[in-house]
Amino acid sequence: MWVLKLKLSCENFLLGSLAHKFNVDLTGYSLGYYKDKNNLYLTTAGLIIGDDKNKKKVINYLKKNKQFVYFETNGDFIVNVSKQPLYLEPVYNPKFIRSSPDFISREGYHIWEIASWRKDDLLPVIDIAKKYYGGKILKLKKEKLTTISFTSFLPDLSDKQKEAFDLANAEGYYFFPRKTNMHKLAKIMKVSYSTYQEHLRKAESKLIPDLKRK
Repeated sequence: MWVLKLKLSCENFLLGSLAHKFNVDLTGYSLGYYKDKNNLYLTTAGLIIGDDKNKKKVINYLKKNKQFVYFETNGDFIVNVSKQPLYLEPVYNPKFIRSSPDFISREGYHIWEIASWRKDDLLPVIDIAKKYYGGKILKLKKEKLTTISFTSFLPDLSDKQKEAFDLANAEGYYFFPRKTNMHKLAKIMKVSYSTYQEHLRKAESKLIPDLKRK
């Protein structure tokens, strides 16, 4: 398949600007869309990652924002339907596979990773990313998918363990070669190295045995 990975500025995204303002990360998937003459209505589900006080500020803001037609939370898990401009429709082409969840960083950028059987289907996405969001291509190549990441966790992970694991996954800690290290991740999470290491190792000790059984 053809795999496209893009980095976009958060400047023209509501969620991106809030992530940067309130120092949180968000990660999740688009689940589908419908449209009328004026808007695209996008259904998404995902996680908000960060300090509990900051997460609450973001959630309270989104609940009141008219861009969100429906909005529901359960802890740090969010499901919503939001109004989006019609020009974004090619980004959510049902032919695409989302090989990794979208990632919205507190550092001011989005990451999209999309796979398609045809390279030509991805070209409109590149055009939209560059025209509206200062998009930069991180990868566009033909390769075999080895896995598809899903934003889900075992129910017995603590909030901090979920935060540490999802951050490591989003920042490329589990890539080969690794894109980051625990010192950098601890800095992003604003905890000490030893505290971050403890959260991540406990999360891994719960997740890895379960994955081996599947």
